[in-house]
Amino acid sequence: MPITTGSNTDIAGQFFDATGSKIGSEFKANTFTPTFQALPAVATNGDNYCITWSSLGQDSDGYGIFAQLIDNDGTKIGSEFQVNTTEAGNQGHPAVTSDGTDYFIVWDDSANIFGQLYTSNGTKTGSEIQITPTDSNSDGTAAIISSGSHYLVVWSGSTSYPSLEIFGQLLTLNGIKLGTKFQITSPTGSYNQKPERYFYRFKLSFRMGRLGKH
Repeated sequence: MPITTGSNTDIAGQFFDATGSKIGSEFKANTFTPTFQALPAVATNGDNYCITWSSLGQDSDGYGIFAQLIDNDGTKIGSEFQVNTTEAGNQGHPAVTSDGTDYFIVWDDSANIFGQLYTSNGTKTGSEIQITPTDSNSDGTAAIISSGSHYLVVWSGSTSYPSLEIFGQLLTLNGIKLGTKFQITSPTGSYNQKPERYFYRFKLSFRMGRLGKH
């Protein structure tokens, strides 16, 4: 798995083996370079890697979400591509996962969480998906995992300002919502801003086909 970092200029990656030793040289994932690229995320389907990030000034308004497929030796597969269809405002904080074949990238626009499915070769599947309800008050951070048969997206939002809680939404591999959003944490007056921290509570049962906290 490559380690990626955003330098506010480029998105760089480096492969490591199981002992932490470098494999090959550092590589640059992004092609567009005039402005800032930041907030990278990476996932693998076992055959290649999908690196995604937020890029300033590359779409028609503010920050947009872009991605690049990378081979196992760090070679780019095709060209970098724009993920978000809606360009108004800023899109940021991307996250990506794979079901073992295809990829699902999610991001926020500071109000809602959106997603886009891709095949293993970087071809869009269907249209951009709005994952959160319009009244979700997303705080702009999301995380995603796959069980191989479903996707689970979690994010931070508010039901009683100013506290932030963690919510979730299950989707099929085709991006169809299963039920409605559900609340994972209880209102406490605290700020639960890192949704990925809550994956460990139910990751095992989710991967086994059951959803529950642990």
